[in-house]
Amino acid sequence: MTRAALVPILALALGPWSGVRAAEPLPEGVHADLSLLAELTEGADLLGVGESIHLSGGLERARAEILLHAVEELGFRVVAAELSWFEGRQVDAELMACAGGGRDRVEAPFADPLWDGLRAPLQALCARNAARPEDPVRFVGFDVQDSWNHRDLLEEATGKGPDAALRRCHGAWVDSAAALSAWGKAHGYPRPTPEDQDACLARLDALEAALADPTLRLALASLRATQLANFAHLARGDLPAAYEAREAALHPTLLGERARVGGGRTVLLAHDDHVGRTAPGYRPLGARLAAEPGLTYVALAVGGARVGSRLGKGLTLDPPAPGSVEAAWAALPPARVLVDRRALGEAHDARLYLDEAPAE
Repeated sequence: MTRAALVPILALALGPWSGVRAAEPLPEGVHADLSLLAELTEGADLLGVGESIHLSGGLERARAEILLHAVEELGFRVVAAELSWFEGRQVDAELMACAGGGRDRVEAPFADPLWDGLRAPLQALCARNAARPEDPVRFVGFDVQDSWNHRDLLEEATGKGPDAALRRCHGAWVDSAAALSAWGKAHGYPRPTPEDQDACLARLDALEAALADPTLRLALASLRATQLANFAHLARGDLPAAYEAREAALHPTLLGERARVGGGRTVLLAHDDHVGRTAPGYRPLGARLAAEPGLTYVALAVGGARVGSRLGKGLTLDPPAPGSVEAAWAALPPARVLVDRRALGEAHDARLYLDEAPAE
């Protein structure tokens, strides 16, 4: 599909692009369109596109525009999202059905509002796959926090029904994220106990010795990572250790799911804390990808000067520090611009920011 053919889809899904109309020339490193992406992503196998806060309407649309530009103009053919790998496989099947003429839209399986911003671009990708079935865009999830589906996969494999020890893994006794949240609120968010931790990990060890199927082993690894992360965070209050356990699992999951769909240039959508190459107290996914032999990883960020989240009141980024790059670009009319961090000498490893402020 050509850029011209995609325009009606983009206009419907995302609204028009609002370029910068400044009375004075833009500062060095500040741009009003997406043309800089070609230079920044030249030779990149993976493009990490972060966001400074989840569920901000402006940031969601900004990231969607980067995603679709990367697909249509730059040749990226895999979308990887901070979404359960189990649900990611369902989304991929829907996109492949679009390519096969079996459907004309994607019915996203995720109920969590965290990924509402994906719904519109997925419809654009469905239309693109229908128009170019010989060269489809594939989709993978790489998150591991989906204990109920992983539990179901393992219980179905053993054929023995509910597994008491397996259901002692944190979150594996419920049937959805919503049910887990409701249970937590009703019970005061109790911490996992050491006894539950031991029973869960022992059962996972026993299953690992008996199961060879790659999907089942991925379910095992996901449950293990989620248990370790939740125990570190909720029982020990060690947030860096919790992130370390999760990031260590995200890395092989992403690479494995990417290989499963045939590989190709990949746009990775996740929070800044995952796509970045540095973080306090743990090694983020971005650092692991940057060190991966044979792959070239580029990190960008969809950042904000004054953005808020639909997750609830109070979830808003602080105003930018006086004299910072964020403060300088937020003052431009309008504030939605691309900022090439290389020209500004910033320490942050992400090289480009796109912002729309205030958040909607």
